[in-house]
Amino acid sequence: MYFLPKLILNSISITFRKIKAHPILVGAILLTVTLGMLGFSSVFPEFGTLTKLYMTMQLFLFDSQSFDVSDVISESGSANLPWTLECARWMAVTLTSSGIFFGAWKILKKSTDNVKIEELSNHLIVFGSGKVVETVLREADKDNVPCVLVSSCEQLVKQRREQKNLTVKISVKGDERPTLEVKHLEWAGLSRAKTFYALHSSDSENLRAALLTRNMCRSSETEIIVRQDEPFTCDLLQRSELLSPDRDGKGLRIVSVDKTRARMLLQQYPLEWHNDHGQATEIHLVIPELDRFTKAVIIQAAKIGHYKDGKQVNLWLDSENDLSKIEQDYPGIRKCVRIDFLREKGPGSVPEIVRENTGSLTTVIMTHVSPEEAYLEALRMHEQFPPENHFRVIIRSQLPGDSADDQLTLGLCVAPSVEGLLGNLEELD
Repeated sequence: MYFLPKLILNSISITFRKIKAHPILVGAILLTVTLGMLGFSSVFPEFGTLTKLYMTMQLFLFDSQSFDVSDVISESGSANLPWTLECARWMAVTLTSSGIFFGAWKILKKSTDNVKIEELSNHLIVFGSGKVVETVLREADKDNVPCVLVSSCEQLVKQRREQKNLTVKISVKGDERPTLEVKHLEWAGLSRAKTFYALHSSDSENLRAALLTRNMCRSSETEIIVRQDEPFTCDLLQRSELLSPDRDGKGLRIVSVDKTRARMLLQQYPLEWHNDHGQATEIHLVIPELDRFTKAVIIQAAKIGHYKDGKQVNLWLDSENDLSKIEQDYPGIRKCVRIDFLREKGPGSVPEIVRENTGSLTTVIMTHVSPEEAYLEALRMHEQFPPENHFRVIIRSQLPGDSADDQLTLGLCVAPSVEGLLGNLEELD
């Protein structure tokens, strides 16, 4: 008994939201009904209101049988129908025809996409939404690689369909959370695909995709690549045999975009080496805010281990809370790096850290703020930093309208982006 009222309320709620999303259509229908009621009132004033409303609703049928035009003309004594009734019946037919054509077009388009997907083989399937997914899709389109998107993101699905690209939309019913199911993977042609990418911005969604596909692809040659950006989660699943079943295919791989970006960063900008000043005598890594990318940078710096003369990296975190988050996954982190805290002073205290040192190099990760905010911090450090010591500030993207020479003067370095991800997946974890 409880289920039926809930179902009715959900249906009413969905209908109301759809009505709100199409105000012009609703207005046209209401106008048609109003004109029809006025027209029938002038022709058949003796009929009741419900009868005239019923006759008006019948105008939306092509062969309404609600009245004979000749009878109406003879009753009214005029050679023409009342203009209200004339407008109402043409508007009703137009609305009905438009609805039929639109519905048929939607059904035809959906069935056409399904037929096209059924004809595909050795194609790519990309699951998820977010910047990484959009980057991979752009690269696949650029290389003319057949690709099917599986996503619940309304905007991304709409954009891909407008570009005449193949998609499988994960529909949402009521207030339920959109969830990937086996049927979505079957519709996308998983058994015939060359590679399946689970690149959702949510690690849990990608893990669900991995669990669904590991059995579906047991007898196929589909390569499965699953994104897990949380460093410890990625390490844990890479060590697990659960997601590496024995099969004839290429296997299942766990990758981390953030770990890869961290490796690229330290390869491009070594913590101990400055292109203009050579090797540093002391190394500082400053993390004002801990997130998945900066955590990955910390882990990579710890894995590198010792630097010149057996020294370790001096890691500066915002607070003890950040350290506890890292130690929860990597209890031995203190053995690999020397740790201290900025506390309430934040990045502004960085020049004080190296006040007494000479020949040091400090790397500050400022990817959590806009490039403009990071630029201001770099300006402050440039004025306050001791001349014997050197620093660099890692920003998340290029400054607008700025040249590379100006950035190098202030020690600004752009963090590696996800561009080129599809072509560089072989170098991932």
